Amino acid sequence: MLRAGIMRRLAACVVACILIVSSAAASVAAQGELELQSRGAILIDATTGKELYAKNADDPMPPASLTKIMTLYLAFKAIEEGQVSLSDTVVTSPEAASLGGSQIWLEPGEEMSLRDMLLAVAVGSANDASVAVGEHIAGTRAKFVELMNETARELGMTNTSFRNEHGQDEEGHLMSPRDVAVISRYAVKYPGLLEMTSTWEEYLRGGDLWLVNTNRLLKHFPGVDGLKTGWTNQAGYCLAASAKRGDTRLIAVVMGAPNSTVRFAEVSKLLTYGFANFVTVPVAPGGEPLGEVTVHKGRVDEVAVVLLEDLAVTVEKGAAEDIRHRIELASAVEAPVEKGQPLGTIVVEREGEVIEEATLVAAAGVERLGLWGLFMKTLRAVLTFYR
Repeated sequence: MLRAGIMRRLAACVVACILIVSSAAASVAAQGELELQSRGAILIDATTGKELYAKNADDPMPPASLTKIMTLYLAFKAIEEGQVSLSDTVVTSPEAASLGGSQIWLEPGEEMSLRDMLLAVAVGSANDASVAVGEHIAGTRAKFVELMNETARELGMTNTSFRNEHGQDEEGHLMSPRDVAVISRYAVKYPGLLEMTSTWEEYLRGGDLWLVNTNRLLKHFPGVDGLKTGWTNQAGYCLAASAKRGDTRLIAVVMGAPNSTVRFAEVSKLLTYGFANFVTVPVAPGGEPLGEVTVHKGRVDEVAVVLLEDLAVTVEKGAAEDIRHRIELASAVEAPVEKGQPLGTIVVEREGEVIEEATLVAAAGVERLGLWGLFMKTLRAVLTFYR
């Protein structure tokens, strides 16, 4: 009996050790050795930009219709800036109507609202609508593609070169998985864009044209609300997916998958890993006063400091309670103060280790007082003191 008891305990210890080793091995594999068949891939936190997984993430590759994420982004940016409106009438040019591949069979001279054209791009991946949208925004295809490349440079997409607005194979038309993730981060900031990319089906032309989204993760992965599928002979099967759960939004990109089943499975694997292991922790909102700095010789005595945008950090699950932050401000500043002038820093720490820093800036400008203004301000201060 004693020997049997000892053997059972030994067996239990062995099983426990195996489980611990297996868990550790799985964790290591998940972090750095996920088995993916796709040529390139990346997983990032959309809010913070933190990279959670990468495979050949900086290799330029044919992006197929992932190109259209840039087309959609530029369209919604133009809408935000008042250059165009969703209610605009877009007239189809002969060149737009001549596009092959995925399309809605636009006819030369056919008119459609910009909203419907964008839905055709976001839901139906229509090449002809992509060209029509680009022409409507920039005037010509060449100018729109130039705008695409200019925007890519501004956003730090260092391994991207666009030759067209739709993604059909063309010499020199390339994006890296990381660059796809970069433009995706900017795209998901537009609720209207996500509303379109999350649309499962749509009817255009008064109900005569039925579009069904090619991103089947919209139906099969909780939280997915975009962004774009793609396929060409040279690119293989591609997918950029955005998914949100709670405060955490992730972007997963796979490029060069051997078939459609693999691209969906591998993006699902990346998103599952991300949501299982990481969480986005909001630290402070952008644009809201987080403190004040004394202003000498100014029209006002203090100026509020703010973050230019929301600040958050990505940490392992279970570590959110360990996050602390402190604010370090200039003791005083002399007028004039310009709006946006750096006046301090917010420091984020975990267990005493700095994990993130962000600059705090003046929320408003403060003009410097002239000699008469300084005299009157000093006089008022003296009178107040002796009152």
